[in-house]
Amino acid sequence: MITNTNTYKVISDIHGCDAEFADLLRVAHYNPDNEQLILLGDYVDRGPNARGVVERVMGLVRDYGAVALGGNHEDLFLDWLDEVEGSERFLWEVVGGRETIRSFSGIEDLDTARSLILETRSEQIEFLRALPDTHEIDGYLFVHAGIDPMVADWRATTRHLFRWIRSEFHLTPHQADAVVVFGHTPTTRLHADETCADIWYGEKIIGIDGGCVFGNQLNCLEIGPDGHKTYAVARKGM
Repeated sequence: MITNTNTYKVISDIHGCDAEFADLLRVAHYNPDNEQLILLGDYVDRGPNARGVVERVMGLVRDYGAVALGGNHEDLFLDWLDEVEGSERFLWEVVGGRETIRSFSGIEDLDTARSLILETRSEQIEFLRALPDTHEIDGYLFVHAGIDPMVADWRATTRHLFRWIRSEFHLTPHQADAVVVFGHTPTTRLHADETCADIWYGEKIIGIDGGCVFGNQLNCLEIGPDGHKTYAVARKGM
């Protein structure tokens, strides 16, 4: 397990695209012996293999000390499992929760699937419950969606905003003494160009969600002593 590094590789919004995730680790030349992998959440929903992604992430955390944060889609999945009021939105097509249910249970009946997942996938579910919201290194703050730009101390950001904020964060300069690296909002939106899913640079913020599950690409940002490098793999079969 890595104990000291000055090179970081950052990936977000895998959304069940496990084959692309594996390819990106290879294309980015990820070396767990001397690089820190940081994952910014949204491992589940929409894509075909949410369970495979979660189990790969668990292995990377366990075996190589990768950092895994939580995203809003983990919250949606857990709320559905816990039958939280309003959690039926997990089943909306735009959310893509049914793909996660199939991946984790292999069955279509929702009540039976919920019980089966809680009974047989408890290790994976407890892993998702324990995911933190943020991670810091010198000069950088990593988070799924963003931070509250209106508070002087970014730590006062609510958990909901860490995982859900969008345009307020993108359009308002934040007050943190760090560059914030985030996912959640596809970079095609940030570029205002549906043909460009590359990593996006704003004012002390870097968006990396390439919208892979929507047919675009999975991005990796490398932060190292020589600056930034970027890597990407396209969605398979699109």
